[in-house]
Amino acid sequence: MFLQTTQNSGCECRMNNEYSGLKSISGRDDEKIRVLLVDDEPGVLDVTGIFLERSGNFIVGCCDSAAEALKELEVGNYDAVVCDYEMPEMNGLELLFEIRSLGNDIPFVIFTGKGREDVVIEAINNGADYYIRKGGEPKSLFAELAHVISEAVDKRRYALSAGNSERFISGLFHHLPDPTYAVNKEGVVIAWNRAIEEMTGVNAGDIAGKYGIRPSEILYGSGRPSLADILLSPGKVMPDDYNATTNTGSMIIADVSKDKSGKLSYMRAKGTYLYDGCGNISGAIESVRDITEWKVAEMKLLRMNEYRKALIESHIDPLVTLSPELRITDVNAATEKLLGCGRGEIVNCELREWLPDSEGIGEVFRSLDFGKTIRDHRLKVMKKSGEEITVYLYATAYSDAEGDVKCIFAELHEPLPFMTDDE
Repeated sequence: MFLQTTQNSGCECRMNNEYSGLKSISGRDDEKIRVLLVDDEPGVLDVTGIFLERSGNFIVGCCDSAAEALKELEVGNYDAVVCDYEMPEMNGLELLFEIRSLGNDIPFVIFTGKGREDVVIEAINNGADYYIRKGGEPKSLFAELAHVISEAVDKRRYALSAGNSERFISGLFHHLPDPTYAVNKEGVVIAWNRAIEEMTGVNAGDIAGKYGIRPSEILYGSGRPSLADILLSPGKVMPDDYNATTNTGSMIIADVSKDKSGKLSYMRAKGTYLYDGCGNISGAIESVRDITEWKVAEMKLLRMNEYRKALIESHIDPLVTLSPELRITDVNAATEKLLGCGRGEIVNCELREWLPDSEGIGEVFRSLDFGKTIRDHRLKVMKKSGEEITVYLYATAYSDAEGDVKCIFAELHEPLPFMTDDE
């Protein structure tokens, strides 16, 4: 064997006073890999440790027995273990098994003079990351050892990072307030958050990974496709019962109704693609929100507006709706008749455009800011023909919860036939 043996014991390596300090590691150096060498031959520990540390990429700690290594792993802060196979009391595979049984998945490299196939197989089966046989040209051997240590540590760091990211994303997914699920390209559920469990009564374990179960049937109780189905079926026409508000091709937002125990309920759904690490479509994610209360309130408001519109239209006197800036926003048929022109010629005009003498009109309406109403204010208006007529203005303001005027309702009364302009 190319290695020379020197005396050594415990967890410290020395060689001809040229190299020392391979002690247990409790601190961290994020730029270097922390390696624990385990071998009952002190010379192997010294030479291997010297080579690894001289490369500049490693900090090395040493132990000459498996029992010592187990103690060192409890207190040290290591990224990898490099261990001989054949050692007294506990060999390398037994040490590996003990480490794994403790739930420690630290990268483990078997570095030994034994090369039996059964040992290699057993090492891999028990969770060893690599198996390297001692012997041959030292420089190449140690270069290979350094390479596999770095590779094993990089893989573990990546796996830990990916696992942390996955847990973070999973936490966010389950924290979403809206019921949300995700499917792969085959339509199989791969994620089902807590909000959708509560909404549907279906637990994630009863649907995730199950073929033949369509989320749309659980959500809508019918054969209607979900937005995820539509996204993953190019060319699929969106059913008429979806009212799409947004459709970019990769994202759809739509409102849909469903019959819930004989009562209509309304949902707003949003579907988007899922992508893999290469940017390829790997599935779709869809969230839904129950908007029944909002939809019912919206329909009530529409009916109220229609009712108000009908009242205004049927009113015998001219009615004008104004903005706080005194711009006309709506009129009824009686106003059209009074001014001798159509609604389109009146709406969006400033009120002063229909007043031959508009001086002071702003002050008149400003009194509405103080909660007052305008009654019997005499006003001259000009018809489209240029004819001037006298009317009596009645006005009130509609204010929001903060007291800010949002619009003004004005009613114009023509004088009774027996009244003169001076009355």
